[in-house]
Amino acid sequence: MSKKKQSSSLSKRVSLVEENLPDYDKEELQKERDLIALSEECKASEEIAKREIQRLNKEKKILSKKEQNYKEKVRNIEQKIVHLQGIPDATCRVRHPGCVEVTNAKKIKFPKSIGDEINKRHGTKIDFSKLVELEGGEHTAAYIPWWAYVENDKPVIRFYPGIREPDVPRLAGGYGGRPDNKSGTTVGVGVDLGQFSPDAFLRMMKKGNGGAHQITDEELSALHEKIIPYFQLIGGDACRFLRKNPLILNERQTNFLDKISQDEALEKTISLYQYRIKNTKHTDFVDLTVEQQTALLSHTYQYGTPTNDLLNAIWQGKRSLIPSIREREYLYKSMPAEKNKE
Repeated sequence: MSKKKQSSSLSKRVSLVEENLPDYDKEELQKERDLIALSEECKASEEIAKREIQRLNKEKKILSKKEQNYKEKVRNIEQKIVHLQGIPDATCRVRHPGCVEVTNAKKIKFPKSIGDEINKRHGTKIDFSKLVELEGGEHTAAYIPWWAYVENDKPVIRFYPGIREPDVPRLAGGYGGRPDNKSGTTVGVGVDLGQFSPDAFLRMMKKGNGGAHQITDEELSALHEKIIPYFQLIGGDACRFLRKNPLILNERQTNFLDKISQDEALEKTISLYQYRIKNTKHTDFVDLTVEQQTALLSHTYQYGTPTNDLLNAIWQGKRSLIPSIREREYLYKSMPAEKNKE
């Protein structure tokens, strides 16, 4: 795009303010604010309950056994305390299952043969069973692990390139306390259709259609046609669409999407890693341990690129340097303890 056309396109964009959000994002924003409000109400009630418990305990302590109906008074106080203690802290936390929740009834077992085939092709030793576990399993029913990001009642609003309407202000999603979630309709082992264009995904399907889980050209075409409506939809847009149009695949279709997605993700992970170690003495990807390869693939699959902190922890062989990521415990246990550190 020429500078003139790019400038013209940018000038047509509306301001990144809440009022300019599309209705579907406004709905998700209000839902998140309602959840936060309920959480705050719960915390306030909990604080009141704690103070009341303290008061009742003091009242019970000063009761004299000589008083009339002493036992009945003690019993009444204890019953009130038990009732007030019935509000655990966990009930006040904001629960984020995603705007379209996972349906565990539609989970299937990820075939070991897929992982074996991918590892053989790349000369790797990825533990795909661990990757599937970290991604929450293999699902035939689509879901969306997305919710609005709100901090001090303020959302984060951005333009997202690569989606259907890149010039429309959009609500950022939350993940790990940061506004970094732009998930779309997700199926299988974390196959996020919202991140792809129809043409790009079709090329990936054709490229990866081989081996034990190969499907016919007719099956491939029908599957692509079925998932086309979900491409390039993220956040609130994807949430509204999937609620109205649930997506359920059969086991064969799901396995195929997982195979091509994992194969593509591993190819990308290896390429990114090898580029980073160019002109260094760091270990090649294929020579890393099972856990290191798996952690790098998992993290890149989730975020698009391995973080510097994760790479440094692996290169230096120091588990204390592993960042707070979902792969931390798995990788940590596989690395030796550090002297004078633990």
